[in-house]
Amino acid sequence: MSSRVGHSHSRSLSFQGAFRDRIEMLLSAQTFVGQVLVILVFVLSIGSLVIYFINSTDPVGSCSSYEDKTIPFDLTFNAFFSFYFGLRFLAADDKVKFWLEMNSIVDIFTIPPTFISYYLKSNWLGLRFLRALRLLELPQILQILRAIRTSNSVKFSKLLSIVLSTWFTAAGFIHLVENSGDPWLRGRNSQNISYFESIYLVMATMSTVGFGDVVAKTSLGRTFIIFFTLGSLVRNIFSIF
Repeated sequence: MSSRVGHSHSRSLSFQGAFRDRIEMLLSAQTFVGQVLVILVFVLSIGSLVIYFINSTDPVGSCSSYEDKTIPFDLTFNAFFSFYFGLRFLAADDKVKFWLEMNSIVDIFTIPPTFISYYLKSNWLGLRFLRALRLLELPQILQILRAIRTSNSVKFSKLLSIVLSTWFTAAGFIHLVENSGDPWLRGRNSQNISYFESIYLVMATMSTVGFGDVVAKTSLGRTFIIFFTLGSLVRNIFSIF
């Protein structure tokens, strides 16, 4: 009896391993299907980010309108992200490490809020700006499309992806905290700042040139700007040497 149970258990483990290997091969960027999936996720992430740009013209938390034509697209994109997330989870050898990967963190903080916001009929932008971190995959996408071939072009694409992802993500955080205000003050020190103004503020900070026309008023925003400025200074120093 015990031998039958052991044999059945070993067959189950063998099947699970084969199933995981098949999914892992499917998701591999070395296969055609895997390349298509990687490109599709990247394109849809950019589309989701564009929708965030459009919705950021409204308050951070507001009632959504069913006349908003971006809602079906956003839900469709996130449904695909959920499907891809599930495939990646099944293919992962280390499940704990999987939850700590950057793309997993991005999905965790962007997919559920989209469906919850739709269910609650609210347009809470939240951390949806984290989709900008998908821009870090730009070099891989360009290599798959064979748009870049030389080592210099690869290095430039990596630098460009880091700058853009950092720029848009930091601007999204500033946009969120400045419009929401400090939580311990219940938002009394919030200010209406557009996402474009947040991008402008981050760019002025990254270039270490502060004009003072757009400033952070919340403690969270100012603290972030301090560390972000220090990071920009360190980056500029290392670029000299």
